[in-house]
Amino acid sequence: MPMKMQSAMEYLTTYGWAILVIALVVGVLYSLGVFNSIVQSPKLQPGGCFVDRPNGPGTNQFMSLEGTCTDELPEYVMVFYGSNSFVDISNYGVIDSASSLTVSAWVETSSSSSSQMIFSSDSGSSNGIELYVSASGNAVALDDAGSVTGSGTINNGKWYDVAAAYGPNSISVYVDGSLVGNVAESEGPAQAFLDNQIGASCTGAYGTSCSNYFHGEISNVQLYNTTLPSSTELLLYQEGLGGVPNDFLNLVGWWMLNGNGDDYSGDSFNGNSIGVSYTGEWTSTYTAP
Repeated sequence: MPMKMQSAMEYLTTYGWAILVIALVVGVLYSLGVFNSIVQSPKLQPGGCFVDRPNGPGTNQFMSLEGTCTDELPEYVMVFYGSNSFVDISNYGVIDSASSLTVSAWVETSSSSSSQMIFSSDSGSSNGIELYVSASGNAVALDDAGSVTGSGTINNGKWYDVAAAYGPNSISVYVDGSLVGNVAESEGPAQAFLDNQIGASCTGAYGTSCSNYFHGEISNVQLYNTTLPSSTELLLYQEGLGGVPNDFLNLVGWWMLNGNGDDYSGDSFNGNSIGVSYTGEWTSTYTAP
C-alpha cells in the first residue's frame, strides 16, 4: 500500500469517530435553532414598549410609542394548556357599541382536538365576536350577524398571524396578511360587549362558563374599534411577531403576552392570566416574514 494512502487510512481510523461526533453535535445544535439569527437576536423585555396616552385611558391626544419599539421579538410568549387556561379581560367598555372591529394575533396551535379560541367578546345575551382556529385547522371569525371560515390550513407547531375584521357590512378573515375568507352581512357587531377573553370563550361574568380553550402559544394580540383595510393587515403581518400597532387612534387593546397579561395600548384593560405560563423557547418554530 502506498505510504500516502496508508497515512490517510490511519488518520481516518484515529480521528473518524471524533469527526462523526462533531458532525452529530453540530446537527443537533442546528435543529435546536442555535445557529438561527432569530434565536441570537436581542429580545424585548416585558413592558419594554407601550403606547403612552398622557391625558389618560380612552384619550387620543398626543399619543406616542415609548420604550424600545423597533419591532424586537418579545422575550416570552404565553402558553395555554386547554381547560381553565386563558386570559380574562372582563372590563366593561373594552368594546362599547362598536360598529366595526378588528382583532389580530400571532398563534401557534399544539392540538386539533377541538376549536381553539384566540379572542372572544361576549355581550351577555349573544355570541358577540369570536376569532378561532377550527378543529380542521381553518381560521374562523363570527359575530351576531354571520360567520366566515378561511381557506387553507393552520398546522400545529408553526406560528401564524391570524386576524379578523368585523362590520359594518361584512366579516373578513386573514392568515399571514392574506385575505382567506369574506362574507357579506346585514349588520356589524353594534352593541356593548362585557366579557372578553384570550384563549377561551366565556358567556358568564368574569371568566365563567368557558369553552373552546386554546392549546398552544399566543402573542401580540391587537384590538381596534375599526375595520382595518387589507393593506394594513398585510403590514401587521410583515412587521412580524414583535410588530407594533398600526392605527393608534383606533387602538383599544394591545396584549403582547410577554411575561404578563397587561394591556400596553394605554387604555389599562389589563387581563387576569389564569392557568397559563410563559416560555422563552419559542423561536425555533417561528419564521420571520
